[in-house]
Amino acid sequence: MEMPTLRQLKMLCLLAETERFGETANRLGIAQSAVTAGIRALEERLGLSLFDRGRHGARLTPAGESVLARARRIVADVEDLERFASRDAAQLGGKIRLGCLPTVGPYLLPRATPRLHADFPDLKLVVREAAVTGLRQLLMDSVVDAILTVRPEFEGVDGEELFAESVHLAMPPDDDLARKDSICVSDMNGRDLLTLGDDHQLGRLTQRFAEQAGARVRTDYLGTSLDALRLMVSMGTGLALMPQLYILSEIEGRDDVIVRPIESVHASRTLHLLWLKRSGRADDYRRLAETIRRAAAETV
Repeated sequence: MEMPTLRQLKMLCLLAETERFGETANRLGIAQSAVTAGIRALEERLGLSLFDRGRHGARLTPAGESVLARARRIVADVEDLERFASRDAAQLGGKIRLGCLPTVGPYLLPRATPRLHADFPDLKLVVREAAVTGLRQLLMDSVVDAILTVRPEFEGVDGEELFAESVHLAMPPDDDLARKDSICVSDMNGRDLLTLGDDHQLGRLTQRFAEQAGARVRTDYLGTSLDALRLMVSMGTGLALMPQLYILSEIEGRDDVIVRPIESVHASRTLHLLWLKRSGRADDYRRLAETIRRAAAETV
């Protein structure tokens, strides 16, 4: 059997994303007929039907899903090889696809990107947000090259610890706790805590803190973002744990929400930059980690 070509695997990866032959062709800068022929040839070489074609476009079959995961890893490895062969060992450049938590990226990266651009003007950073479990899958499927996350125990990865970020308690200004300089665990007994869904790391952190403090996590309202939580707190619906970077970015200077530090070992989280052990760009990711770490040190 003839081996699939890299061109065909790239077509597969892009068509799986767009689900449209025409859009795939436009993004590749080729004729739609070339994409159609390339995917058909790939299916014939593999002896598998990779896409269901219909009015809905082109959607992966179960076999296509399995092939896609492998194709992404192959394409990513080849791109790693090309970057390795052409890079300046002292310079960080090219494209890095970075996955990050939605409770981290929007509040950390704007502080890090000016330094990254100044230090590495040839670097193109492409950011994609996902919750913890989603980030892990994106990394393992080679959809992203590295991830900013709080869970370093994934198998098959290497990484760098970045920094520890404190988590504070947010409350409306008229709450009794607003008169305190800091919050003790005992202050939270019987209080209601708002949080994000279970798939978010902040939701899990809130649950652990609530168990320690005797607080109740409200399950009738699960926020979709930190901004949504802040709004519900300002309306007196409950209290919420808020990360320090978010507070510095979105709460400082406001008068509708008050934040106080918490006297608890559970009131912090440690951020990491992780990448696959088999990646050929470990040195690049370590440079990226060091730059993010220095930018965060100026803030946190």
